Amino acid sequence: MEVNYGLGVEKGSETSDLKKNLKFEPIGNNLSKLQKLGKKLKPIHRGAFRRKYGNLLGLLELEIEISIVTTLAQFYDSYMRCFTFQDFQLEPTIEEYEQIMDMPLSGGVPYRHFEQHASILTLSSITKIPEDMLKGHLVVVKDTKGFSQRFLEAYLLQLSVKEDWETFMDVLALVLYGVILFPYAGDHIDYAAMDIFVVVRTRSQNPVTTILADTYLALDLCYERKVRKMLCSVHILCVWLMAHVGENVLGVRCPIELVTRKKLEKRSGKEWALFVAGLNQKKIIWQPSWQQSSKLVYSCDGFPNVPLIGVRGCISYNPVLAQRQFDYPISGAPIPAVLASLVCYYRDGFMTETLCHIRSA
Repeated sequence: MEVNYGLGVEKGSETSDLKKNLKFEPIGNNLSKLQKLGKKLKPIHRGAFRRKYGNLLGLLELEIEISIVTTLAQFYDSYMRCFTFQDFQLEPTIEEYEQIMDMPLSGGVPYRHFEQHASILTLSSITKIPEDMLKGHLVVVKDTKGFSQRFLEAYLLQLSVKEDWETFMDVLALVLYGVILFPYAGDHIDYAAMDIFVVVRTRSQNPVTTILADTYLALDLCYERKVRKMLCSVHILCVWLMAHVGENVLGVRCPIELVTRKKLEKRSGKEWALFVAGLNQKKIIWQPSWQQSSKLVYSCDGFPNVPLIGVRGCISYNPVLAQRQFDYPISGAPIPAVLASLVCYYRDGFMTETLCHIRSA
């Protein structure tokens, strides 16, 4: 298979397969009530929320075009783990997702995945909802337990009336983990999303690598297992792409602010398809103004690339293909060993040994 390493697409390559009209359906949620509830936070509380949970409010308030993401997915190369366009490649990286979420990994611990679910007692302690009430509102959707968005929105409204802002922020973050960061089924906040929220909240683990893992896992499911639903944060994927195209707004330090200031024009799905298909090296911002200088993580101990632990599985990605995004010279095609693939899903059988290996790396 001949591929493009940022130098040009070769004729006869399998990249032509990426342009097929594949049917993908990102999980869509009605965020209007959550947006109104989020605006109830005063500046002092918004600052506290951001320090605790990153730029979740920025993602909530961002108006995105779902068709951008469904179009982008057509250009995904499941073998290379990147998006391949006319004459260049792009791929989401840990470093970029850190900056989009405003949750730097330096000095912290990435989410490591635990085999047990968060207890009702723990969720009750965080949300201040009585255990009996939580148990009574547990519902099962697509074989997974969780809470409805409507139930938690009603509770958020009660907290805002009481002006219990500390609890309000925790519950709002819990809901946003389920509907923006780790969506599974419409307005259902499932246990997988709640588990990682609890770990972030109680053990200060960082969810950035997990959000990135779910991006790659969602695309892998779509291409390799023919799953139509994209189970990942389309908000972050949209911010990532739009921050690399169009005009570079100087002085902007936040990717979400950059996308907001660009004010995405309304386009039909067909118009977005033509826009994305027409991208080339001259239309790409390789180093956006928001991108902070950082060392690119190429590999982890014992792995030729970077393995990621997701909510529902593990997958590796290939930062060697992202060198140009960080102004590093490309010396030639990477050796095949550097692109070694690792994909495993917990539902296929829990792989304790693999997880232990990735955690230590």
